Amino acid sequence: MSCRTCGIQLGRRDRTGDGYTVRKTRVAVRLSPDKPRVSHPIEKWLTCHLLSSMESQGVRKFSVVDEEVDIEGALKNGHPKMAMKLWIFNPDIEISSSALDTAGPIRVSKVFWQDVPEVGDHEQQMLNRQTLSEGELTMPSDEKQALRDALQTSADLIPESGRKFQSWKVALLPRFTKADLG
Repeated sequence: MSCRTCGIQLGRRDRTGDGYTVRKTRVAVRLSPDKPRVSHPIEKWLTCHLLSSMESQGVRKFSVVDEEVDIEGALKNGHPKMAMKLWIFNPDIEISSSALDTAGPIRVSKVFWQDVPEVGDHEQQMLNRQTLSEGELTMPSDEKQALRDALQTSADLIPESGRKFQSWKVALLPRFTKADLG
């Protein structure tokens, strides 16, 4: 599915069902003909996707991989694609920071993350997921990159001493609030 005006991809046919998967990060909605279109920052949609996946899969750790994975091609070229490991450490906290443009606190999810090679022994990866209770999320590469960018940029909201936990980087991703719903 593509926008008739600009041609951007808005969704795709669902592989498992008889419907479509809509990329909410690309959609703006008009509540009535006389109102302007409303859209939300991609970071909030990505956080929403992480939190709903946490609820539906019953896990807090995920491997995030590209939808368009070409493992054989990456191995032949000697350049493995990178995946992200995410650990949703605290799904709902309020923070305030001098780096924010807002006067009051904001709702965020505290996420630990790290880059890891996407390719490897598939059976070993499956075993690790079962033992560690880890899920897998596939995303279009542009959304995966937007997530990585949001994770990296959010470090500005955290004091220098709190930006790392063992081998994990620490991030804060914004959440939807009642005010976002209008």
